[in-house]
Amino acid sequence: MITSTSKELRRKRSDRAGHAAAPVAYPFDADGGAANGGPLVQEPVVPLAYDLSLLQGMVGENSPALREIVQKFILNTPSELDRLERAVAAYDLPATGAQAHRFKSQVKLLGLEKAAGPLHLLELVGRGTLLPADPALLQQNAEEVKAVFEAAVRALARNYPAA
Repeated sequence: MITSTSKELRRKRSDRAGHAAAPVAYPFDADGGAANGGPLVQEPVVPLAYDLSLLQGMVGENSPALREIVQKFILNTPSELDRLERAVAAYDLPATGAQAHRFKSQVKLLGLEKAAGPLHLLELVGRGTLLPADPALLQQNAEEVKAVFEAAVRALARNYPAA
């Protein structure tokens, strides 16, 4: 049978790797084999929507500054995403690039690496470094950024509720 100690160790290992373990039923018997001859269950690894390790290293793991930065992100992100969506929909390349550039620091500080590639493309197109892209390509990249940021907002709001 899996003890709470081994579950805690697995969770700590998983957290250090930037992943969270999803809850799983463990149908094991006392000697570690599958109960009733059933298959062994592997614990799935679910990527976290964010990684605060860089920010925690800068301001401290439980500091008021960390909570303040997270709360500002939660509050400001919806309007910032709206600005990006409007710029992309209007095919306003300079505004698209400027908004993508504003998001870059959040990608680093909050570990939103899945948004880095799409934001980089949006920024380069906005600066004129890349030839103007197909509006559908810009829209697809903006949607990827939105999905990553919205997932982070939801997860952070659960883990860092407003005081």
